[in-house]
Amino acid sequence: MRRGANPSMLPLVIRIYRAGTAAEAHLLVDELREEGIETHVTNEASQGMLGDIASSQPEVWLIEDKQEPRARQVVRAFEAARQDDTDPALICPSCSEENPANFELCWKCHKPLAPFH
Repeated sequence: MRRGANPSMLPLVIRIYRAGTAAEAHLLVDELREEGIETHVTNEASQGMLGDIASSQPEVWLIEDKQEPRARQVVRAFEAARQDDTDPALICPSCSEENPANFELCWKCHKPLAPFH
């Protein structure tokens, strides 16, 4: 805690999603940002170092608790869309990051994933 900070004045953060990959976490963060919902991702650097330990999975945390109801709606829609996505992921040839099959540019390095037709 910051020196002199009043605990009742600190923002309440709420974990709203545990992702399978950092790419998945950032896709959700982008959707939430489009709705004006501020979030941050934790544990993205530790993924893979600790194996399949649940606490090492990337997590999306909500900054403002008053946005929780809308954020939960966005998360439900995000999960439903991911269940409907049957296309295989694309691996970026530049940075080896996993991307959804419908992306033309890598979410991480912004390089083309496949030649444009």
